[in-house]
Amino acid sequence: MEIPFLSASQLGLRASEIAGLQYECINYDSHEIVIKQSKVTSENGPVLKAPKTYSGYRTLPCSKAIINIIGRNEDSRAFLINFSTNSISERWKRVIVKAQIPHFNFHALRHYFASQALLQGVPQNTLPSLWDTPLNVC
Repeated sequence: MEIPFLSASQLGLRASEIAGLQYECINYDSHEIVIKQSKVTSENGPVLKAPKTYSGYRTLPCSKAIINIIGRNEDSRAFLINFSTNSISERWKRVIVKAQIPHFNFHALRHYFASQALLQGVPQNTLPSLWDTPLNVC
């Protein structure tokens, strides 16, 4: 759960975006992660979907520490994690129970990211642009 936790709390990613991350979306040289898809559950199992809007495609700066935790994989099409969105939420519940932390849902980590950005002086009207700037799509 380390990669999902860091992706949500430090990058503001949704669980479906985390589930859809593949190694090809990691730029190891520039320390960036390209968001180009999400993995959702359909009647027929997991499905990769493009973002709902053009602004959903974005490139996010990422710390070298997180890039190192992600690591490398020879198969660039492999997923960083092999969890569904539901599995991320269920595993999160177990993590916080084991850590004896009062309950909060996994999506709250995305809100934590936004709150921290505001506390660090990122103007509220520019915060959405941190997530919605379409750049290089891998």
